[in-house]
Amino acid sequence: MIELKDIRKSFGQFEVLKGVSLTVQKGEVLSIVGGSGSGKSTMLMCINGLEPIQSGQILVDGTDVHARSTDLNRLRQKIGIVFQQWNAFPHLTALENVMLAPRKVLGKSKKEAEEIAVKQLTLRPSSPVVSSSGWPLHAPSLCRRITCSLTRSPRPSIRNSLARCWTP
Repeated sequence: MIELKDIRKSFGQFEVLKGVSLTVQKGEVLSIVGGSGSGKSTMLMCINGLEPIQSGQILVDGTDVHARSTDLNRLRQKIGIVFQQWNAFPHLTALENVMLAPRKVLGKSKKEAEEIAVKQLTLRPSSPVVSSSGWPLHAPSLCRRITCSLTRSPRPSIRNSLARCWTP
């Protein structure tokens, strides 16, 4: 379950989240719709602990996301998040990009992470992730595989304009 209680988030004088409260039960699907700059992405970043909040409380399965004692890496094993911009690291190969999550989030060894990543990849592991023009190669497949490798089975799945990187 994800609970937001009176969340306030500002960037300087600009208050983006103004007392947002909501509860999402396990298995429930919630769509958040709003214009550009309305705070949708900011809210997702706050839920995942990637952005601090000014006040309020965010709970994931009863754990306070922003408490100093919270182990964010452990908490993030329960939450899958896919950003609108998939942001692979262009200096790394496809394999190296997919290995990052198991190593950094799950604490897997390099060998274990490579075994996980190789099973997930649908392209050559040595493939670059960007073309010479900078345009992402294999973005849909890589986006999907990075998500799959992040956790074994995240409970809530947070998708920020996921349709832009997903293919049937």
